[in-house]
Amino acid sequence: MERISGRLSILAQESGSGLRHHGSGLAAAEPSTPPGPAPLPAAAASLAQYEARLVAFYREKNPDKLPEVPALLHHFRGREEEMFTVLVSKYGKSSAESGEAPESTPPSSKAGQSAAAAAALEAAKQELAEAVAKASDADHRAAVSEDLARTSGNMLEEVRRDASDARAQLHSLRLELNRVSDQVRGTSAELEVRSARCRELEGMLGEWQALKDRSGLGEG
Repeated sequence: MERISGRLSILAQESGSGLRHHGSGLAAAEPSTPPGPAPLPAAAASLAQYEARLVAFYREKNPDKLPEVPALLHHFRGREEEMFTVLVSKYGKSSAESGEAPESTPPSSKAGQSAAAAAALEAAKQELAEAVAKASDADHRAAVSEDLARTSGNMLEEVRRDASDARAQLHSLRLELNRVSDQVRGTSAELEVRSARCRELEGMLGEWQALKDRSGLGEG
């Protein structure tokens, strides 16, 4: 039995050797075919996927941005998911955009990129909020300055009107004072005339009295 098994094993080996020799002869007889293209490295394949994804996104959302695809991919190299997060937050999801990373990206890289994208998005939101607050504060200051300028202008106009009224009143008072002064001077002149007349009458009365006295003395 052992001899039979050994013989079968030898036959099997010889048969396999013959088949291999026959196969090598067939391979040598067949014409050689050129080798196919070498597979792309994982990084190049991932970049190509991101480029196709970005082209599809811009083709639907903003075709004018298609010429900027290479520059964007270069700028966000290694942060492609952050780039897509920002784009989706700005334009909204495209019909082909699922928000998932390419299959070549490991789950740990997905989580890290998602966290970085969330942080970048939060920072962008904070910056936008600060810009809005600054703009609102600037608008408020401009409005306050405008109100102050308008109020100051109104007050200045009111002061000018008051000053004009005061000058008009002062002019009227001066005219009245001149009129009263003229009246006083006229009255003084009239009083002097009357005083002179009274003195004249008193003199005449004295003379008349003296004549009367002399006439009485003569009669006695």
